[in-house]
Amino acid sequence: MHLVRVPSPQDEASRHLMRDRGQLQKEVLQHRDRMRKLLITFGCWDEVDHKAFGDRLERGEITCHDGAALPAELRERLLRETEWASVEFRVGGIVRFFA
Repeated sequence: MHLVRVPSPQDEASRHLMRDRGQLQKEVLQHRDRMRKLLITFGCWDEVDHKAFGDRLERGEITCHDGAALPAELRERLLRETEWASVEFRVGGIVRFFA
């Protein structure tokens, strides 16, 4: 026979916060990785950091390898991905605050 220890409600709530935080971090990394790979297909090797990259993208400073502007569809998709990564990053900060 095995003895099973049931965690207190507070311990279980804390575990859920940590799991949610880990999931949010994973999703932010997935968004950044997706943006980086999309850019590489057009020969753009710019660093994809959550704040400065979005600002540079909005100003049109991110270009293809030959200096041409990014296609409009790609630029819009990257802006959406940047927005999602930013929202998840901020939510992750809130989770860290309450943890």
